[in-house]
Amino acid sequence: MIQQEFFVNNMKCAGCAQQVKSKLQAVPNLEILQLDLANKTILLQFDPQTLSLKDFNQALADTHFSLVKSSTH
Repeated sequence: MIQQEFFVNNMKCAGCAQQVKSKLQAVPNLEILQLDLANKTILLQFDPQTLSLKDFNQALADTHFSLVKSSTH
């Protein structure tokens, strides 16, 4: 398991944050450790052998949000 921070594109309000969290909670074997609305980041814990950024963005496909790797981690 690794922990990785991602930037959440288009997350602007608490409702946005809740929608992102809800969609990602549906991904098996993915744990949301922290969601930071002010910095528009999310810290996730997952097994990189079974999950990737592609999987996370696929879970968000029917929203206007997407994740990109954070430059800070």
